[in-house]
Amino acid sequence: MTDGSVHDADNPRSTCNIAYEVTTQPAVARQFRALFVKNLKIMMRDYAPTINSILSPVYFLVILIFLSLATTRPDKAFKTNALPYLTNGTCLPDETAECVHLAYTSSRDVGAIVEQLRAFFQTSEPHAAVVKAYASADDIVAQYDRNPRSVVVAVDFLDLDVGSLASGNNTRYEILANHTAIYTSYIDSRFLTAQAYVERAIVNVQRRAQQLPPLSSPLPPQGTPVAKDASDAAGLPFITYAPFIGKYKPGLSGVYPFYMLFCFQPIWQIVLTWLARENETGIKASLIAMGLRPSVYQLSVWATQALLSIPISALMVGIVYAGQIFRTTSWYLVFVLFILFSWTAVGIGLLLAIPFKGESAKASNVSMIFAVLFLVAYGLTFGFFYSTGSASDVAAETATFLVSPLAFARAIERISTKEMTGGGITAETFSASPLGRIYYMLAVDALLYLVLALYLDRIFPGKNCHPLPWDYLLRPSFWRTDAQGASPSQPSLRHDDPADAAISDKVEPFDVTALPEEDRGIITIRQLRKSFRVPGKGLFNTKVTVHHAVNGFSMQVHRNEIFGLLGHNGAGKTTTMSMLTGGLQPDSGEVWVGGLALPSAAMARSEVDLGALSAVQRQLGVCPQHDVLFEHLTALETLRLFADVKGVVVARRSSAEGGVPALDDYIRHLLADVHLAEKDHHLVWTFSGGMKRKLSVAVAFLGDPKVVLLDEPTTGMDVYTRKQIWQLIQDSKRGRAIVLTTHSMEEADALGDRIAIMSKGELQAQGTTLFLKNRFGVGYRLHVEKKRGTAWDGSALDELVKQQFP
Repeated sequence: MTDGSVHDADNPRSTCNIAYEVTTQPAVARQFRALFVKNLKIMMRDYAPTINSILSPVYFLVILIFLSLATTRPDKAFKTNALPYLTNGTCLPDETAECVHLAYTSSRDVGAIVEQLRAFFQTSEPHAAVVKAYASADDIVAQYDRNPRSVVVAVDFLDLDVGSLASGNNTRYEILANHTAIYTSYIDSRFLTAQAYVERAIVNVQRRAQQLPPLSSPLPPQGTPVAKDASDAAGLPFITYAPFIGKYKPGLSGVYPFYMLFCFQPIWQIVLTWLARENETGIKASLIAMGLRPSVYQLSVWATQALLSIPISALMVGIVYAGQIFRTTSWYLVFVLFILFSWTAVGIGLLLAIPFKGESAKASNVSMIFAVLFLVAYGLTFGFFYSTGSASDVAAETATFLVSPLAFARAIERISTKEMTGGGITAETFSASPLGRIYYMLAVDALLYLVLALYLDRIFPGKNCHPLPWDYLLRPSFWRTDAQGASPSQPSLRHDDPADAAISDKVEPFDVTALPEEDRGIITIRQLRKSFRVPGKGLFNTKVTVHHAVNGFSMQVHRNEIFGLLGHNGAGKTTTMSMLTGGLQPDSGEVWVGGLALPSAAMARSEVDLGALSAVQRQLGVCPQHDVLFEHLTALETLRLFADVKGVVVARRSSAEGGVPALDDYIRHLLADVHLAEKDHHLVWTFSGGMKRKLSVAVAFLGDPKVVLLDEPTTGMDVYTRKQIWQLIQDSKRGRAIVLTTHSMEEADALGDRIAIMSKGELQAQGTTLFLKNRFGVGYRLHVEKKRGTAWDGSALDELVKQQFP
């Protein structure tokens, strides 16, 4: 049993598409601005994830601060001790046989140097110092072997004589320290003490030759209190780093890069989660189906997250310096470093979103994979360049910086190493460090990752988005704006001609010659097929079956027509609609929309027009099966966003009142058409299911599209609201082709000028309501609506019905 309804056609409503003249002029700048503003509004209104993304680095930095505070710093904790004396606590002639405090080789003329040394010993040493000459170093070693404690330190003069010394020539000598018998630390071995004495003695010999007064002993005179700090230790400024050898723990210079790297992990995780969510919910596909350029979508995400990374980097810099992780390096250099790396982190997020989609994009899974890959890469790179000494190959090292985490880790390692030596990096020392190359490469990486993401996203666009071939940039049709170059000619249309002759008696003939030529075949589908591979369920069931969602389906839709596509759930209606919007690529068959052929897998390379789909999408208005709306935007902001995406330009036939901008006036009228005028400033998440469907219908009719695809538009609506939307659809069909899918015969009967019944992906019957009722119906049920204020005469109506239906 089917039913129909009678509408009041005497006074059709003046819908917004009648009251306004509307054109669409899509522009990249307008689309980018709209998406960028949308992203900012969502981040501000859905503030919990935004705040978490800003504060997440704090968790990692707190750990790093504790590690830094627990580690002794050379400029805070270490105190430089004075040089120990040769004769204090070593050996005394009275206690040790053959005690020698300074042994030296006498194969060279070193008398002047020894004279200076004896003078220093008399001035500074607390006990009498024994100085003894040996013929060679072997003799000194032999003395040591006989009595290890008898030799404190020895000097082997290798290339030195008084004549060359006086003329200022270089000299060579070796110091042999006793590292066994009296060694307790580097300083206690007296190596530095002997070096200080010998160097000062050589300087005095040279000064005497130039008739200059001699310098004093490098150690304080006898009776001077031992210095406790480097600032008042006599003769120590030129060896202030020596006490740190073997004492300071430089391990944090290797730990800092890893912790700093993972402080930025939330940035690319946010990008990955954002893209995965909008891909899974169909937001990206819906925007592209309405004419958005895919590259603009990617750029808007990059720009939004790049802007968010600025306060994140500023917060991190503040914590780094407040926690004294860095102290002497200029803060603005670190800030620029953080900004550059955070921008590459956004690019990493864009790239990771390409292979990781849906459930596979869980942050924990991707973080683990990324961490392992980075550790391996960093370990291999560090081992090759910085352990083997190959870092001199600047070109090879710079090439590794194409992996931005390696460049960032190298920069942090260099800064932390400089910090540990008390120097830091400033604007004055920046050019002398490798940071300049690193900063440059990070900027290159940020741009490279973005360009690579834009390219790969067109090849692997995600759910319900049409992929392009890998060489799309080399094909002329991609760059053409007319989208007419390579498309095969649309077949001549005279009659609907289903290819399946078995159902010819179930298809009502339709003479298209009765229509103006420009109104014919706005949508043409011939032998459309789409199949999906379905894996077996269960652990041991590996059998893969093929499900034919659409199997040889054909139809034509003309201008000024509502074409109903009727079928049960799973009949193939939504799959067909997805192929019309470009969300799915047909396996075979022809799809024409507005005279443009959409690509299919069966097309030859020369026949594929890569610009056709974009041109078709600019003509479409789409209401998807499931609402694809932005929960944290208002109804007015939602329509304004889609208006900017489509490039809607409005000129009202009568001047707008109250100075309201034409576009906003048009949008408010459209909201009134779907009975949401009072909800224009309400956030979408507060809407009921029926209200969301009405807003989705409004989006579909936005911008006066020439082709409107409505996929079960009234699902979830009450009876009264459903009939309101039916009236809007009826009033809006003039000048456009409308395809409406439904599983309700009542809805198809009320709206469809012609109806195609679909089951198992195949066309079962097609024709007007009257044809289908006569062919398959078993009766009628008539619904009558009366005008308000008119009298009701039931008997007269009964007579009228009996006359029409005897």
